[in-house]
Amino acid sequence: MNVVRSILAHALVAVTCLGVCVSRTSADTLTLRASAAVPAGDPVRVGDIADIDGTGVGATVNDIIVLDASTAAKRAAKDGTVSVNLGDVRRALVASKGVNMGRLALSGSAVQVRVGDAARPAPPAALAPSDDIGDTLGSVLNDALARWFSVPSDAIQTDTQAVDPKVLATPLAGRTYAVSTGTRGEVLPVQVRVFEGDTPVLTQTIRVGIKLKKAGCVATRDIARGQTLSSGDVQAQDVWVATSVAPIDAQTALGGVAQAAMKAGDVVEDRQVDHPPTIKRGDMVSVDCVSGSILLRATMRAKQDGRAGEVIWLEPLSKASPSKRTSSKKENSNPTGGAGVGPVRARVAGPGHAVTVSDESPDSSGPTTGG
Repeated sequence: MNVVRSILAHALVAVTCLGVCVSRTSADTLTLRASAAVPAGDPVRVGDIADIDGTGVGATVNDIIVLDASTAAKRAAKDGTVSVNLGDVRRALVASKGVNMGRLALSGSAVQVRVGDAARPAPPAALAPSDDIGDTLGSVLNDALARWFSVPSDAIQTDTQAVDPKVLATPLAGRTYAVSTGTRGEVLPVQVRVFEGDTPVLTQTIRVGIKLKKAGCVATRDIARGQTLSSGDVQAQDVWVATSVAPIDAQTALGGVAQAAMKAGDVVEDRQVDHPPTIKRGDMVSVDCVSGSILLRATMRAKQDGRAGEVIWLEPLSKASPSKRTSSKKENSNPTGGAGVGPVRARVAGPGHAVTVSDESPDSSGPTTGG
């Protein structure tokens, strides 16, 4: 009997420990917004472009830089927007010390970031006062959601047909309100809160159809999967799409390969177009290694594919010294650029050309993938 009791006691402890372990490993969720805005000259941080649901990692993740200011400026399109995809965020999180990726679930595809001189927007769920005696929840909902998505009021369409008219008629004169929602889908759950002083008047989740106007392109004729896109296949225009859809602009689409069949008139999405790598694994690449005022140029071999703007690993062809050397100061026999020392990480600048600087110096550990 004592043996049985001992076994049961151990089993109970094991089950209890298992329950504790399960509760401690529940993941937080990071969801990319459809759009965001940052002031010119500021880096793009995780907190600018994503929402964190959970308490485990949110505080440590929000300030992580996804794109520094110079990179954001270089990647900005003519309209001042920068497309930041989930891969950019994942790389920033992995590179940051102290982030437990096992506790963070990532969702979303890409966020369009407007880079401008406006001050960094206040948190979108901040309470907004209403002094207009004629204001109702329905009359301010479109503008409130536009602020949430960081877009102009004329760049968002809202469909409230499924919402109780009594909720939309809630008066806002002398009250404050807050509106928040998710980022994926055509019909989204929108949480609305209305306060009179410190007293909640309305707290409710409504379902609203939402579409955003984005710069993109449409197919001008039927496109087969595997077809290389030419100027006659797509036409640039503003498109109305669900918040989770990331359209591709016509200039970027040209030369890409269709990953799915499309009909004439379809909006062309970024995920539907694949571009051949600018540099392929095994290519000989001219690498400029910059360290302060010192420039080293060497021919290296790419260890992985890479598109323009991406950072890839390259390896020297030999231990020989670089083919070209220029300097405005006394030459350094072992610059940070260090071509010829070991594998280096360099940013793809164009076909057969990459650049690495002192803060992207060689890493003796070599690549973790693609090697």
